[in-house]
Amino acid sequence: MRYGDDWLCFSQTQTEASASQHIGSAFLESISLAVNPELDQVQAVKKGIKYLGVEIWPNGRRLQKSIRRRILKQLGLPNQGSYRTLVKSHENPKYIKLLDWQVLELDNF
Repeated sequence: MRYGDDWLCFSQTQTEASASQHIGSAFLESISLAVNPELDQVQAVKKGIKYLGVEIWPNGRRLQKSIRRRILKQLGLPNQGSYRTLVKSHENPKYIKLLDWQVLELDNF
């Protein structure tokens, strides 16, 4: 079984974000879970946020470069559907076309 323990909370102000951070930390402590102080941070989205392989900004998101490279490296016919869905969710149409061309090249071998 897999589970995710990373989470984001978006707020209108830094004060609201800090309050949410405190509430979240208190809740996690109440169920005997610890927060990593190095990763527990409040920051403005305008600077960009890296989260689970995705870079998030106020006006959009995209996969991190390392994830895009890994997709192209590991792309195969059996997994192309999963990767295409991931790319379609986070990338622009130009990158989706690149992925489609890579799949066509795989199919021709």
